[in-house]
Amino acid sequence: MLLHLRSKIIALVLFAVLLSVAGTVFFTTMNFLEDKRNYITDVNSVASAHAAKLLSQILQNYRKEFEHLNDLLPRGDRAITERLDQIQGLEQIRIYDLRGSLLLSAGRASKTDDVSWIEKDVEVFKVKQKSLFKTPSDKSFLFVSQIDDHIYAATFANGSLLSGFNLASALNASLMNSDGEVLVENKETPVWADSAIKSFAAEFFTTHRNQQVWAQILSLQQGPRVLVAMSPLEGLNQVGVMVAVPDAESAHLASQITRNSLPFVVGILIVVGVLALLFSLRLTRSLEALTKATSLISGGNWDVQFSYRSRDEVGQLGKAFRKMGKELKVREEDLRKAHNNLLRSEKLASLGQFSAGVAHEIKNPLTSILTYAQLIERKLGVEKENPNSPGQFAKYIVEETLRANRIVTELLTFARQKAPTLTSQNVIALTENTLALLSPQLETAGVKLHRNYDAQSTINAAVDADQIRQVMSNLVMNASQAMEEQPADRKNITVSLTQEGSELVIKVADTGPGISPENLGKIFEPFFSTKATGKGTGLGLSMVHGIIQQHHGQISVNSNLGEGAEFEIRLPLA
Repeated sequence: MLLHLRSKIIALVLFAVLLSVAGTVFFTTMNFLEDKRNYITDVNSVASAHAAKLLSQILQNYRKEFEHLNDLLPRGDRAITERLDQIQGLEQIRIYDLRGSLLLSAGRASKTDDVSWIEKDVEVFKVKQKSLFKTPSDKSFLFVSQIDDHIYAATFANGSLLSGFNLASALNASLMNSDGEVLVENKETPVWADSAIKSFAAEFFTTHRNQQVWAQILSLQQGPRVLVAMSPLEGLNQVGVMVAVPDAESAHLASQITRNSLPFVVGILIVVGVLALLFSLRLTRSLEALTKATSLISGGNWDVQFSYRSRDEVGQLGKAFRKMGKELKVREEDLRKAHNNLLRSEKLASLGQFSAGVAHEIKNPLTSILTYAQLIERKLGVEKENPNSPGQFAKYIVEETLRANRIVTELLTFARQKAPTLTSQNVIALTENTLALLSPQLETAGVKLHRNYDAQSTINAAVDADQIRQVMSNLVMNASQAMEEQPADRKNITVSLTQEGSELVIKVADTGPGISPENLGKIFEPFFSTKATGKGTGLGLSMVHGIIQQHHGQISVNSNLGEGAEFEIRLPLA
């Protein structure tokens, strides 16, 4: 009886184990196949993003070469020819003005060669801002870019971009535009000519062009399924890198591994089935806790409390997971700050370009108006006792034109902020020189200036002397203007300079009306001003903020209504 019972138990256990093995092998094969597809898709995504970044850098370097050639244009053909010899991969280059007139043609092209296709592509560039084109030879590509008032159209050998595919060397990779045209490819393959690939490229640039990478499994019209991924090139419209791998490779790999491992899996499961079950129960508890913690992190909860008791690898993984959550929280905050700074920089750049264009167009007519108004004023004379005389009207025109000209000058100064030339300077001496120049204006305004530092001491910092003078002048004059309505005993400005560790700390404080809380976050924005209309452009503090950032420093303000304001600048010491 016992023997029969044991036989039945053994038979039942063996049947259960064999059934488990069969189910495990089947589901493992399916999961493994899916995992391999995901893995290959991830590899494609990483390879396409990496290649897009490298190719963007290569093309950006070519654009810098165009900028250098643009600087050499006034020197003549010889200087340009010498520079062209140094550009790797360049076959020929043609330079046009904005009207389409050819200014220069150089390279290996013959005079009898048909270059009408280049001029057609240049016209497409003007309309669609499309920069990369396929050439008739299929061994090179055309790169078009506008530098100032010139358009550069140059053909480069395909080999000049192949280094961008180094991470994707084992895969099928190509540089493709939105029309599905292959500009450069690392391997010749019929995959790129398939209509499904072209449709994928068109959909990417229509719907997913803002994504860093987009991956899918495609069924080709003329072949098997492929795993594809595509990433856009930074700074170029309608161009991206596509990487493709046949799906059959993942299926073949999965089936091969399954066949090789099946005998081993069957044997080992019969021996350690029960032990594996007990161990898995213990292991999955910790893994389930990790899964829950992962879900919390994906929801933005970085402070995950993951409890673990074991001291083995799972315990170490739990510690590492908790540490990762804290580091991700810090990085998310840093990314948020960097994103805000980037948005502000882009806004400043756009405002600067717009201001420069407007100011340049207005300044010349203003000069003409001012000249003729001054001539009328001199010819008619000013009758002070008659405010409605023509001469008095001319004087009004001169005064208002001078004010408009001053505003335009400030706009140009804001738009053309140059990078600082950092040298070791005694900031105390710079401050003294600036305050000495401002003293007459402060005395006229009835403002008392207090120095909270030793004028004979020395604190050196790596700064641009002219820009630091501009910063001090802006802050002091802003403080003076803020106290115009204050009583005489409430017009005080205090300038402090101290050294704190490895930083120079500059403070400019006034006893004015202060800044309201709703305006504190806006005072460094361009064109924001709390002054009366006609008394400020709102560019002074914005320029100050930009200068301090270029000096790798920080500027902040502390103010309460009715208690004045204090601006604090921190700069690294030399």
